[in-house]
Amino acid sequence: MGGKKKGLSQDAIKKAETAVMLYKEKKTAEEIAGIIGVGRSTVYRYLEAMGQKRIL
Repeated sequence: MGGKKKGLSQDAIKKAETAVMLYKEKKTAEEIAGIIGVGRSTVYRYLEAMGQKRIL
């Protein structure tokens, strides 16, 4: 079967780890998005993929 692989790329994993770190520092999703260079919805996806409960 073709198509896109499931899961995060190596680059996305690094950004997701950074997002989690910033999230734990009480940064907002908008602040995190600006810092790592992705959209706010991507920040939420990264947090979910890394097992963080979303409370932003």
